Amino acid sequence: MVPATSSSREGGLRDRKKAETRRALTEAAQLSFAAGGPTLERMCADVGVSKRTFFRYFAGREDAAMMPLQDQWNGFRTILDERLRGVRSGASVFAVVQEAFAEATRVCAERDPNWIVTMRRALVLEGEHASIVAHNLGFCAALTPAVAAAIAAHAGAPALRARLLFEVFVVAVRAAQHSWLNAPLGAENVEVLLDQLDRAVATLAPSLGLRVRVAR
Repeated sequence: MVPATSSSREGGLRDRKKAETRRALTEAAQLSFAAGGPTLERMCADVGVSKRTFFRYFAGREDAAMMPLQDQWNGFRTILDERLRGVRSGASVFAVVQEAFAEATRVCAERDPNWIVTMRRALVLEGEHASIVAHNLGFCAALTPAVAAAIAAHAGAPALRARLLFEVFVVAVRAAQHSWLNAPLGAENVEVLLDQLDRAVATLAPSLGLRVRVAR
């Protein structure tokens, strides 16, 4: 085993400190929205950082409050690229997308034991604040073209089909999140969320096959 040098130890300490500060700012931002909107100055004071430090990490309160969801989707994008490069020819792209999302979700939960709590809180806040809805729409609008391009490149599919595949998957994720938020048990269990996603995906095809029934 190669012993750690003082510089590597210091670098690891700095990284841990940054991660702790980032998580503390996220929790403070979420609590500020839940409390009705204390000022950014007060929020930073509660964490013990300056506004300048805050803006090194985040673009605004919405960005900070939604960090758990953004980390999940950014991790998904990285993992999806890796999986698409290594998958066998003929594999279901939709299945690869779902597997990448599940892996990204588990990675987030393993990296931070409190992630599932802050992620759940982020989803609740999204349902209560228009500014967070707008922020998340912007985040999704920025993420979708890159994911769709990766799918199109590896599947040899037209851009529209690749984009529709991903956007349909996002719809399934949103349905799973809604079911998970309303589930009476397992609120802090990531596998319960992923089970809800399995159910939502399994319901996609029957949903598209619905037919109008005329009352008689």
